[in-house]
Amino acid sequence: MYNKVGDYFPWIILLFIILVICLVPEIQFEMLQPMFTVGYKPLIKAALSVAGTSSLPFIVLSPLFINRVAISF
Repeated sequence: MYNKVGDYFPWIILLFIILVICLVPEIQFEMLQPMFTVGYKPLIKAALSVAGTSSLPFIVLSPLFINRVAISF
């Protein structure tokens, strides 16, 4: 049942790449300029902070629940 999801994964990635390529002409780079006036370092620091905060519960809780998932199969 679960290995069927892996069959669709390459198609999902391919569709996402096609979507991004089709949307590139619609990007207005002038709208990004005010964000880049502060420089790259604060942007990278903020992006890492958000990414770390959003993934922290998964990193902390996954070792706790991996036993329960492995036993249920």
